[in-house]
Amino acid sequence: MNAVLLRLIWSVIEDTPPHILTGFDDSTLSKHLVNRVESQVHLSRDDHRTLWSYLAARMPLIRDLAHQRVA
Repeated sequence: MNAVLLRLIWSVIEDTPPHILTGFDDSTLSKHLVNRVESQVHLSRDDHRTLWSYLAARMPLIRDLAHQRVA
């Protein structure tokens, strides 16, 4: 994953309200985040696959950060 896409996904995560980050199941949240990224940039098939894998691997971190934002 290139640095631009990495920065974009974390920007999208930070801009997403915590209740969405903690309230959606993993699959729904990943789809929501990928859709938001795709609304800003075109993703190749490889980028799309890589982003899904990246989000799956980082889901516990994403949820922990969301919980901290609420606390």
